[in-house]
Amino acid sequence: MSWKSSQSQSVFVFSTTKKLIFLQKALYLAEEKAREAVETRARLQHELLNKQKQLKEEDLKYLARQARDERPGDETLSKGDPTSGFLFFNLSHFFICF
Repeated sequence: MSWKSSQSQSVFVFSTTKKLIFLQKALYLAEEKAREAVETRARLQHELLNKQKQLKEEDLKYLARQARDERPGDETLSKGDPTSGFLFFNLSHFFICF
């Protein structure tokens, strides 16, 4: 084996090793980007679910307020006073909700 042959062989090994390093780095970066995308998607879905729950809760509160306003009876209930619908008695375990 001559010097020229061993030199070209080492260049081939270096070139192959260099390509493998670039491939490994590219795969690592692709995996990192994929993980970030999954995290972002999960976070956005969680935020969307929370927003939907909040909107549903607000809608139910609005419907309850509407039902209270339409109900005949005590006018203090329709004014939005949250404590006006409760009658508390001296007994700690007994209360009536309107």
